[in-house]
Amino acid sequence: MQAIGTSLRTADEVAGKVKGCDLTAVKSVEALEGEAGQKGRGLRDELFEAFRRNEYAVPFGPKLDAINQAAVKLLSSLVSKPFDREPEPTALVAEEADLISKWGRSQVGGDDVPAWVPASARKKLLVVVQIRDVHSGGTISHIVVTKNLAALLGGSDDAEIDSGQAEFRIPRYGIHRPLSTDPDQGN
Repeated sequence: MQAIGTSLRTADEVAGKVKGCDLTAVKSVEALEGEAGQKGRGLRDELFEAFRRNEYAVPFGPKLDAINQAAVKLLSSLVSKPFDREPEPTALVAEEADLISKWGRSQVGGDDVPAWVPASARKKLLVVVQIRDVHSGGTISHIVVTKNLAALLGGSDDAEIDSGQAEFRIPRYGIHRPLSTDPDQGN
């Protein structure tokens, strides 16, 4: 009887969670090969089991969040870590440092360095990435992003910007964010 009562009390909340859930990460990890794919399919199976269980036995919202977090963590573990070594001093490195100094923040809306990070350390969390600009016919552009977003870009071959529309996109993950094109303006 408690199980039925719990299910009825939380039905709207669970329905909202199901309607708004983003399964992109889970779908991505279940398609992987090898050991990572096995873990990904295990997460998918956990998700299906959470759908089958009643809310009293397994609260759906926290379980969905935990599965999504595990899927993102699995994807992150597969991304190469280009920041493990210091870059060699070249003209490009100097250009990148100039871009980071010029911007002082990510150009992608919502890709923020936490406010509690001291200003003197913020630049250490930013990098310059090369990305295709569809507005200029697919030429390569350089933009400033956080290291977190750069890691996500490392596992995505469809990332692009549209400088004409001031938009950053990773279609594979359904990401569409504003792109700042003026360092003096916010995102």
